[in-house]
Amino acid sequence: MSEPVSSIRERYLQTLDRIASAAKSVGRDPSAIRLVVVTKSQPREVLLGAIEAGAKILGENYPEEAVEKIKSISLQSAVEWHMIGHVQSRRARLVTAYFNLMHSLDNLKLAERLDRFAAEAGHALARAVGVQRRRRGLEVRLARYRRDSLG
Repeated sequence: MSEPVSSIRERYLQTLDRIASAAKSVGRDPSAIRLVVVTKSQPREVLLGAIEAGAKILGENYPEEAVEKIKSISLQSAVEWHMIGHVQSRRARLVTAYFNLMHSLDNLKLAERLDRFAAEAGHALARAVGVQRRRRGLEVRLARYRRDSLG
């Protein structure tokens, strides 16, 4: 194992240990907690190191950059890809095509586009969308798009 991969693996395992310890300290099952390894702006070699270390969920901020990475990694079927950054509505088709989960839905127009493109691709939107009420209207927060098969 190369030194960078070894270092990534060591940090990944330390993080999992810290998560397990924190979960146990509050009476939660550590296996119910999922770690998203954020790989934005990282080269392909780092992604491969994270996957080799055991990472199952990778998070990206930029759709185009992520799609290039997703296409270049042959192990992608074993990895769940999450969009964690703001998405412009013109990027909705990329999100529905390449990501398993979207963490950052912030407007109705984007939700409608995701819904339409997901339906065209045979996917469904997640049922849970968190909404925070503000004095001057509604703000969609912590919303998630999950790519699930309709079949």
